[in-house]
Amino acid sequence: MDTTAFEQKLVVRPLRSTDFEAVVEIQLACFPRMSPWTRPQFEAQLATFPEGQLGVELDGALVGLGGLLDRARGGPQRLA
Repeated sequence: MDTTAFEQKLVVRPLRSTDFEAVVEIQLACFPRMSPWTRPQFEAQLATFPEGQLGVELDGALVGLGGLLDRARGGPQRLA
């Protein structure tokens, strides 16, 4: 059976400043009782440890994210 029609292509890439609105939507969906990042918080994450801020795209839309901080740099770890 050929299943290629059902395959979906996910792309993992660094988060960008332009992802802010989609990141907030994802955070609200995943953590409804928590306040999402503010733009300054998001920009600080990108500036502090950009290689640890990852987005997952499906068909060009951001559908997931992962954010980590190097423990040596301090701060919480958070995945969505």
